[in-house]
Parts: sequence; C-alpha cells; structure tokens
Amino acid sequence: MREKFNIQTLYVISNKDWNEIVRKQYNIPEYDFWDDNEANRDGTYQFTVKKEKLTEYDLEEIEYFKDGQAMFMTNTILRDLANQDLIDEGEYLINEIGG
Repeated sequence: MREKFNIQTLYVISNKDWNEIVRKQYNIPEYDFWDDNEANRDGTYQFTVKKEKLTEYDLEEIEYFKDGQAMFMTNTILRDLANQDLIDEGEYLINEIGG
C-alpha cells in the first residue's frame, strides 16, 4: 500500500532576491533580511502569508521600517505585498540559496 502525504506548494526565495524586492517596494537601499530578523545565515525561515487588513500599528511600523527604525518586519511586509497583489498567499521559505 502506498503511503499518503499532503501536497503543499511552497514559494522559495533567496535572501538576496527578497532583499531586492523589499529595497525596491519600500525604497530601503540598505535593507538586509538577515540583519532585519537577526537571523542565522544558515537557516531557512518559513512564513505563512494571508491577505489580511493591516492594523494601524502595522501601518505605523511600516513607516518606521522605511526610516530604518523597525525590525522583525518580514511577516508584516509579506502581508502588505500580498494585500497589494504583488505576491500570492501561501507558504514562503527564505534562505541563502532560494529555490
């Protein structure tokens, strides 16, 4: 009998490509995923992205982020990009090498 597994679509992106998207969309030339998330460069980070209305707090944090004053913004930025129909909803993996 063959084993059954769930099939799941994952969007895999390198940190370099993610950096370019954020730099372009939010005009932050110095943005770096590893620094923003204080992340281990050998790691792979998974995010669930759903279109959801951003809270007033999220919108304020995006403005601080654009000024270089906010960190740990990946979930909020992914949700914002999905809300703008710039990326699809789903599971995203960000790592050093991408897909």
